[in-house]
Amino acid sequence: MKNLIRVKWSRLKSNLTLIEIASYIKSNIYSETSKYGYSSFKTQDNVISATYTEAKINIQTSVDPLGNENEQEFISYESINFSISKLTSRLYLLSIYNPPKSIRALTDRLSTDSDYKIGFSTIDIRLSEYIKTLSEKHNMHLINIKKAKISSLVINENAKASIEITSKKNALEDIKSIINEKTYALDKIKASGHLLNSTYEFELSKNGTLCTSEEVVDYFTETIVNHILEREI
Repeated sequence: MKNLIRVKWSRLKSNLTLIEIASYIKSNIYSETSKYGYSSFKTQDNVISATYTEAKINIQTSVDPLGNENEQEFISYESINFSISKLTSRLYLLSIYNPPKSIRALTDRLSTDSDYKIGFSTIDIRLSEYIKTLSEKHNMHLINIKKAKISSLVINENAKASIEITSKKNALEDIKSIINEKTYALDKIKASGHLLNSTYEFELSKNGTLCTSEEVVDYFTETIVNHILEREI
């Protein structure tokens, strides 16, 4: 069974160079004094990878039968594995691997420590276009599109709907046969494809959340980078 991994992509915009960002991360190694910092730092080509860790101190108060208050301090550690890939001189792709519920600990730290020279925004993947490029440009043979979730489907002037389609073949084609020419937003797909002599399943949302095998994360990241750059140029 292939090991699954979740990836969350975001746009990172900054006037800082990749070397400057790398220098900041490398010089802020985690320490118990600061209670935050980075570890497992690596650079390869135009990609930085590291782990950000932040200590969370929780104080729990209990009262004994005599009314005396006792405080206990508990320390937990939140770690976020990430990479930063250079796309253009001012645009980068932030990849978070198996992200926690919130990644603000990392994004807030990068922003504040850089005097807000680093900013973040969501990416917008045009899923219908992207799926086509996988087979046309990136050597994946799509086997099926099992699920598709759409929203903002106009029913009439007073109503819109969200629908999730489950299909044995191609959920996108099945949607077209149901709604004809009505407009909608494609939010998420679940599909399988043949690549590198193996079959892989993947689930991808328009705002940049991926779930797939660890073996093909680099493949999907590279194709998403191309998808973003085609729209930037």
